[in-house]
Amino acid sequence: MALWGLGAAFLFTIIFTVWYLYFFRNDQFSKKLFYISAASLFALALAKLIIFYLHPYNYIADRMFFYAVPSPKALGWWWLIGVTLLFALFLYFREALGRFSTFKFLFALYVFFVLFSVGVAAIREGLFGIYEPFTRTHFEYTGNLHLVKSVPDFLKDYTSLIPRMAEHARTHPPGYTIILYIFQKYLGAGFLGMSILTLMLGGLTIVPLYYFLKIFSTADEVRRGLQIFVFLPSVVMMSATSMETTFLFFSWTAITLIYIGWQRSWLVSFWGGILAAASLFLNYLFLLIAPLFGILLFIAYSRAADIKKLILRTCFALLGFLFFYMVIYWWSGYSVIQNFFSARIANQAAVRSNFESFFLYFTYFVMSLAPFAIYLGIPNLYFLVSGFRSLWRKENIIYALGIIMAAFFLIIGVFQGETERLWIFLIPLFVLPLIKVLRERESFSLTALLSLLFFQIIFTQTLFYTYW
Repeated sequence: MALWGLGAAFLFTIIFTVWYLYFFRNDQFSKKLFYISAASLFALALAKLIIFYLHPYNYIADRMFFYAVPSPKALGWWWLIGVTLLFALFLYFREALGRFSTFKFLFALYVFFVLFSVGVAAIREGLFGIYEPFTRTHFEYTGNLHLVKSVPDFLKDYTSLIPRMAEHARTHPPGYTIILYIFQKYLGAGFLGMSILTLMLGGLTIVPLYYFLKIFSTADEVRRGLQIFVFLPSVVMMSATSMETTFLFFSWTAITLIYIGWQRSWLVSFWGGILAAASLFLNYLFLLIAPLFGILLFIAYSRAADIKKLILRTCFALLGFLFFYMVIYWWSGYSVIQNFFSARIANQAAVRSNFESFFLYFTYFVMSLAPFAIYLGIPNLYFLVSGFRSLWRKENIIYALGIIMAAFFLIIGVFQGETERLWIFLIPLFVLPLIKVLRERESFSLTALLSLLFFQIIFTQTLFYTYW
């Protein structure tokens, strides 16, 4: 299987290289970016292989640079051919797609994203590769489903059930389990169905993201930005196999509704507060988005024509947040505060502190930064680094939001790798700076960037078992 996987990766690399260098033969920058991206990918693959050989299945070594095990595999070669043809079809119709109405554009992009992500997930092992993580019931949220007899009873007993739960669920609220329970009970979904439904739910993120980005950029640029978004390696490779994709949708719907609500309507703000509470119900990471809300509130304040209305609408967002948990408590007796402290105790028992020594803090700093940056896309990383100065100006503060939030997450030192999955909800913040940088390089073809992201996705998926 490893030889077959290596052969598939090698053949794909040769064909892609010939096509790319021929298609962009007159574009020196596109060729330069290819050499940078390809050399970086091969260097990372070699480094990962050496680390794994020297320290097999060591916790830190296993997660260094990115969370994956060298394991060439391409049993789903028909899926590989399929996603390649789907990508070619996307490039062919990309210009026409940009001229669609908003609804048709978002719908077409959504359908493509779902099909593409499913296909990528199936490259390694066919259909099984799509839902393989959901079968690991000892670790994943599917291992909780036998504990759910009814939603109210499950919520009521949630804290006491923690010792019997799947390992990853013990440090989280019940939202992910409830979503999977709904998929199973009311839609009759098995592991495969739950995986695809999770992906379909997460893919809807492009809708709130479109309206959020449109506040700060033109419609044409937002459409270009969303085309980049659906090719970001972390979004594509984690959406079909990780519950964090549902958090991506809920958190960005909350962010968008609250910000629009601050500008226009107390009712929209109230619903945004409810969605914010629902996001926290899925993952306590939502608490760490507080600085983002602070920055967005400052921006809204600087643009507000009526400060009293802004304050009132902010209060309605908080009211919506409290209303959600009051209803949940009245309905089931579930206390998010009690659950939070129980989850914290479980987390402290399972994970060492990052602050035990400076060396450990620095190690986890690198382990958090590297995978997030790599899965953001190596060509994208090149643009963000080369355009850092222009992004870090006072007038461009909105474009620097992703950098600010990533820096905050790194400094607080509560993450220990796997951030290609854990920080997936930060990814949309980097669409704005990418739009900004690419706007300044008008001669560069978006087709070249999407092609290089596609190359990274297939190359990584074929050579590595990425766990999620």
